Amino acid sequence: MRSTTTARLLRRLADLLGRAVSDTGVDAAVGIELGPDGFEVHLRPADAHRPVTDLLRGFDAPASWDVVGVMATGMAYPLETGRLAAEPVVVVHLQARVGQSCSLVGPPAGPLRRRHGAVGGRVADVCRRSLGLPTDPPRGTPLPWWAARWLDDLATGGGIERYRTEAELLAHFPGGRPFGPTQDLEALVAHGQLLAASFPWPALRRAAAAGAMGVPGIDAGDAAWMDDGMFARWAAGAITPCAESLAELLPRLTPRLGCGLSTTLQRWGIPIDPSPAAPHQPDGPP
Repeated sequence: MRSTTTARLLRRLADLLGRAVSDTGVDAAVGIELGPDGFEVHLRPADAHRPVTDLLRGFDAPASWDVVGVMATGMAYPLETGRLAAEPVVVVHLQARVGQSCSLVGPPAGPLRRRHGAVGGRVADVCRRSLGLPTDPPRGTPLPWWAARWLDDLATGGGIERYRTEAELLAHFPGGRPFGPTQDLEALVAHGQLLAASFPWPALRRAAAAGAMGVPGIDAGDAAWMDDGMFARWAAGAITPCAESLAELLPRLTPRLGCGLSTTLQRWGIPIDPSPAAPHQPDGPP
């Protein structure tokens, strides 16, 4: 099938599905078989307890399916006003087995607009993997993910009301406590960099798929079905962002530890703004 023909067909199918979801309000995963005399649509409606992307998570589309996608309703929030100006929208995303995709968005009662450029995110990931297609590759190393796991554990667990020493922070690092001549945050900087270099995203996904490592939000079957790029994005998305955990954690740290922890994150290339001010150190006795 020529690319121009595929693009036209995907747009037509997306328009039809957009009208259907506007009329019914039913979110669903979609599978389409193309034939010489038309097409056959397979729908799997979502329920109120799970996102529509979960319908395709871990799913391998039959070889007869030429297109996989989702049709869904949602709310759009302008960046300037957030939820105060939320409006209902309809979203349709279709992915063809030959590689092309079409994504439409718009109000339920109005025409849907085509989203131009590359479409990423969870919807694109599950649609592509359902057809056995690769997703966008990982960006960067897993170091921010390790750091986010560490801060989340410090902020939510441990049973410690207030952290006072580096050793108390290091004991929670998920990659194992660093070993060296010193046991401090300075040693952790090099340890974290080595950990990320030794276990890049492909190695982490293989370990998760084999059940050798637990990853929040992703079980072994998910990891085996995903590719490296999808695994990296979904693993990162299941962890509280570093800045959010740090904001919750700082009141439980001494000023010295807060400054040291922020410096550690920055040396890992994880910007934290604003950074805690370094505690004043007197020059010496008067």
